[in-house]
Amino acid sequence: MKKGFTLAELLGVITVIAVLAIIAFPPIINQLNRSKDELSDATLEIIYSATELWIDRNQNTYPLNDGDIYCITLQELVDNGMLQEPIQDAKTGTNVPLSRVVRVEVGQNRNVKTTLVESTECTAS
Repeated sequence: MKKGFTLAELLGVITVIAVLAIIAFPPIINQLNRSKDELSDATLEIIYSATELWIDRNQNTYPLNDGDIYCITLQELVDNGMLQEPIQDAKTGTNVPLSRVVRVEVGQNRNVKTTLVESTECTAS
């Protein structure tokens, strides 16, 4: 009596593994791609704090009037000593492109909302 798997059993196992891979890999790859695009909370907090400090120091250029929108590039923050180059994401260790823009929206009662966007996604008022 020989021990081992028959060809049909091996093909069955390979087929099951292939089906599982087809089902499992796309969500995993999508999650990896999303995590590459998103910066860690710590990195965003540093960028937003530097932006708010820059606006506070330059109140003549960036008055906080209701409804105002400002677009401040990371390059501008680096050039003015608010951030150090390269800006690395704390989670992934990758460099954040300096072409990205912090979009600053001034709401009621001078409440400031900051978001990091691509340069094409920000238009100042």
